[in-house]
Amino acid sequence: NKIKTVEIPGVGYIRWYIWPSSVFFVKKLEASIIERFKRLELTHFIRVKEEINKEAISEDPQKIEGMEDISIVPGEEVFSINAKNAANKNVVYHPQKRQWGILPKKGKMVPLD
Repeated sequence: NKIKTVEIPGVGYIRWYIWPSSVFFVKKLEASIIERFKRLELTHFIRVKEEINKEAISEDPQKIEGMEDISIVPGEEVFSINAKNAANKNVVYHPQKRQWGILPKKGKMVPLD
Protein backbone atom coordinates (compact mmCIF):
# COMPACT_ATOMS: atom_id res chain seq x y z
CA ASN A 1 0.00 0.00 0.00
CA LYS A 2 1.35 3.35 -1.03
CA ILE A 3 1.10 6.10 1.59
CA LYS A 4 1.79 9.75 0.89
CA THR A 5 2.60 11.87 3.91
CA VAL A 6 3.11 15.61 4.33
CA GLU A 7 4.40 16.88 7.66
CA ILE A 8 3.19 20.24 8.91
CA PRO A 9 5.88 21.49 11.32
CA GLY A 10 4.56 22.05 14.82
CA VAL A 11 1.11 20.74 13.90
CA GLY A 12 1.30 17.12 12.76
CA TYR A 13 1.01 15.45 9.38
CA ILE A 14 -1.48 14.67 6.63
CA ARG A 15 -1.57 11.22 5.01
CA TRP A 16 -3.29 9.92 1.88
CA TYR A 17 -3.58 6.25 1.07
CA ILE A 18 -5.90 3.62 -0.39
CA TRP A 19 -7.07 0.72 1.73
CA PRO A 20 -6.45 -2.69 0.14
CA SER A 21 -9.07 -4.13 -2.19
CA SER A 22 -11.37 -6.79 -0.80
CA VAL A 23 -13.19 -9.79 -2.21
CA PHE A 24 -17.00 -9.76 -2.08
CA PHE A 25 -19.45 -12.57 -2.84
CA VAL A 26 -22.97 -13.48 -1.78
CA LYS A 27 -22.50 -15.81 1.19
CA LYS A 28 -25.47 -18.03 0.31
CA LEU A 29 -23.83 -18.73 -3.07
CA GLU A 30 -20.50 -19.77 -1.55
CA ALA A 31 -21.08 -23.51 -2.07
CA SER A 32 -21.81 -23.07 -5.79
CA ILE A 33 -18.75 -20.81 -6.21
CA ILE A 34 -16.59 -23.47 -4.53
CA GLU A 35 -17.96 -26.14 -6.89
CA ARG A 36 -17.17 -23.89 -9.88
CA PHE A 37 -13.62 -23.29 -8.60
CA LYS A 38 -13.19 -27.09 -8.41
CA ARG A 39 -14.48 -27.59 -11.98
CA LEU A 40 -12.17 -24.82 -13.23
CA GLU A 41 -9.21 -26.23 -11.26
CA LEU A 42 -8.95 -23.07 -9.16
CA THR A 43 -8.65 -25.06 -5.93
CA HIS A 44 -5.98 -22.70 -4.60
CA PHE A 45 -8.92 -20.30 -4.08
CA ILE A 46 -10.50 -22.84 -1.70
CA ARG A 47 -9.39 -23.33 1.88
CA VAL A 48 -9.29 -26.84 3.36
CA LYS A 49 -12.41 -26.17 5.39
CA GLU A 50 -14.10 -25.29 2.08
CA GLU A 51 -14.47 -21.56 2.27
CA ILE A 52 -13.52 -19.11 -0.44
CA ASN A 53 -9.90 -17.93 -0.10
CA LYS A 54 -10.37 -14.19 -0.54
CA GLU A 55 -6.64 -13.54 -0.21
CA ALA A 56 -5.84 -15.85 -3.14
CA ILE A 57 -8.55 -14.23 -5.27
CA SER A 58 -7.19 -10.78 -4.41
CA GLU A 59 -3.76 -11.90 -5.65
CA ASP A 60 -5.16 -13.38 -8.88
CA PRO A 61 -8.43 -11.50 -9.62
CA GLN A 62 -8.46 -11.96 -13.40
CA LYS A 63 -9.39 -15.64 -12.92
CA ILE A 64 -12.86 -14.66 -11.62
CA GLU A 65 -13.60 -12.04 -14.28
CA GLY A 66 -17.02 -12.59 -15.81
CA MET A 67 -18.40 -14.51 -12.82
CA GLU A 68 -21.58 -12.70 -11.85
CA ASP A 69 -21.87 -13.87 -8.25
CA ILE A 70 -18.43 -12.80 -7.02
CA SER A 71 -16.53 -9.54 -7.43
CA ILE A 72 -13.55 -7.52 -6.21
CA VAL A 73 -14.51 -4.46 -4.19
CA PRO A 74 -11.93 -1.69 -4.72
CA GLY A 75 -10.00 -0.45 -1.71
CA GLU A 76 -11.29 2.73 -0.15
CA GLU A 77 -9.46 6.03 -0.30
CA VAL A 78 -8.70 7.54 3.11
CA PHE A 79 -7.54 11.05 4.00
CA SER A 80 -6.21 11.39 7.54
CA ILE A 81 -4.95 14.21 9.70
CA ASN A 82 -2.74 13.25 12.60
CA ALA A 83 -2.23 16.08 15.08
CA LYS A 84 0.79 15.98 17.36
CA ASN A 85 0.01 15.47 21.05
CA ALA A 86 -3.47 14.18 20.23
CA ALA A 87 -3.33 11.06 22.42
CA ASN A 88 -2.35 8.91 19.41
CA LYS A 89 -5.74 9.30 17.74
CA ASN A 90 -5.93 9.16 13.94
CA VAL A 91 -8.66 11.45 12.65
CA VAL A 92 -9.65 10.28 9.17
CA TYR A 93 -12.07 11.33 6.44
CA HIS A 94 -13.94 8.59 4.57
CA PRO A 95 -14.86 10.09 1.16
CA GLN A 96 -17.40 7.39 0.20
CA LYS A 97 -19.32 7.88 3.45
CA ARG A 98 -18.55 11.64 3.56
CA GLN A 99 -17.75 11.20 7.21
CA TRP A 100 -14.98 12.07 9.67
CA GLY A 101 -13.96 9.57 12.31
CA ILE A 102 -11.22 8.17 14.53
CA LEU A 103 -9.30 5.17 13.24
CA PRO A 104 -7.98 3.05 16.11
CA LYS A 105 -4.75 1.07 15.67
CA LYS A 106 -6.93 -2.01 15.05
CA GLY A 107 -10.54 -2.08 13.98
CA LYS A 108 -12.96 0.04 12.01
CA MET A 109 -13.38 3.78 11.91
CA VAL A 110 -15.44 5.26 14.78
CA PRO A 111 -17.53 8.16 13.39
CA LEU A 112 -17.22 11.58 14.99
CA ASP A 113 -20.57 13.07 15.95
